[in-house]
Amino acid sequence: MITAAQPDIALTRSGAIATIRFNRPHRRNALTIPLLSGLRDLLETVGASDARVLIVRGEGNDFCVGADLNGTDERPTPSFDDLARFYDTGRMLHELPQISIAAIDGGCAGPGLAWASACDFRFASARAVFNTAFLNVGVSGEMGLTWSLTKIVGPAWARELLLFPGKFDAAAAHRMGLVTRVFAADRLHAEAISAAELLARHYGPALRAAKENLLAAERLGLADFIAIEGARHARLAAEPARLEGFRAFAEKRSPQFD
Repeated sequence: MITAAQPDIALTRSGAIATIRFNRPHRRNALTIPLLSGLRDLLETVGASDARVLIVRGEGNDFCVGADLNGTDERPTPSFDDLARFYDTGRMLHELPQISIAAIDGGCAGPGLAWASACDFRFASARAVFNTAFLNVGVSGEMGLTWSLTKIVGPAWARELLLFPGKFDAAAAHRMGLVTRVFAADRLHAEAISAAELLARHYGPALRAAKENLLAAERLGLADFIAIEGARHARLAAEPARLEGFRAFAEKRSPQFD
């Protein structure tokens, strides 16, 4: 069921799982101002919701090939000044309280790669093709891609990908750790949903606290982090759900959380 739709982008919801779809398959989901504006609005909607997992994907055979620099369907090509007010969408996606999965099929370049890299997980189809692309068009990068790549693949690979832009396939992305799972194209989206369902079965407050821990670990020193991590752990350990989790583990069954 579609819960929110705007030009070029849509949000659907199935139980605890939300899905954002870039919806310009005729242009390989290349971005437009309506897509960017819609993404910001939908990220705010998801972040304020009780969804536990977000899947980000493209409609059709591509994830998102970046800005539409070859013209659009009777709409002007967005200028870089137009895009500037949407640069923060990478941070918004990265800092969502939900666990996020980018399901990457076909082309994934420029801002599309930045959004995929902002997610917690990146699953790719075997036919996925990646490119940072920014230097190829005379710009340095946006949507937080430099920060994300440095965190994900390390500074050496980040420099290689950003300073020597070019296409690389899913196998190469997997070898460097940019994507963690690769599937046949006809299985990608089903596998992303399956993983999202597994994540969504966890106790909701514990899942959100785990995401908060991961975000805190990026910015805090060890002593400060352990204090925050321990406080979250103690708070959750005092809740009744802990008993169900322990019983289920002892009885070798799946816990039944609300």
